Amino acid sequence: MPAPRGSGCGGCGERPCRQHRRRRGGQAGEQRFVLICSRSLSGLPCFAKAFLDRRCPALGYSGAGFVLLQRMVEQKTGLPLAQYMDKEVFAPLGMKNSSYALSPGFELAAGHTKAGAVIPGKRNRYPESAAAGLYTNVLDLCRLVCYLNKAWTASGDIAGPLSKASTRTLLTAGPQPTMGRGFFIAGSGTNSFCYTHDGSNYGFKSVFKGYPQLGAGYAILANGDNMNLVNEIASAIRSVYGWA
Repeated sequence: MPAPRGSGCGGCGERPCRQHRRRRGGQAGEQRFVLICSRSLSGLPCFAKAFLDRRCPALGYSGAGFVLLQRMVEQKTGLPLAQYMDKEVFAPLGMKNSSYALSPGFELAAGHTKAGAVIPGKRNRYPESAAAGLYTNVLDLCRLVCYLNKAWTASGDIAGPLSKASTRTLLTAGPQPTMGRGFFIAGSGTNSFCYTHDGSNYGFKSVFKGYPQLGAGYAILANGDNMNLVNEIASAIRSVYGWA
């Protein structure tokens, strides 16, 4: 459901802060910008930015940016995001339990608070689908990781939604050395090179990570609001297998 509006940031309800103040007009030469705020899959609240100023960074974390990208895809293809992703990504990769639909047809888990209580309504529904609305499970996420690992290391294109060139672009650092196009990356140019993303919606926490050169990876999904537990499990996996 849409995030509540109130005394906090318009669109997410967080406490107002300097990053979210809107400035329009002003004296000649004064910085002019608008910051777009959206709750996003990563769980980094309220820092999605869209600047109207050449002096601002060329790349920043932006859940709102993915909402705009969603609308671009929908307008270009004439399909809702859920249908487009089913056709172009999930079906080719065998991800049968993944969907961007608001109410997918497969069984859904109920989210829980840190205290263990089921959250109201069992789960929130997010119309800003590209940023916060993916339903999936660990098997499907691991199918995605396996595909990206193979597409990265293959000598040419393999069957699937991305060409080798697109995969390389996706997982290669841009202006910021720790960010690819949609993933966080580390260890570029080494056997420990990896890409990762975490997830944080109310009542749910997650993380997945892939190591293309090692042909390895993992995915952890929890229907509880305790990211510390997810990080502890991830740390244990990396320790057992000797992964960075």
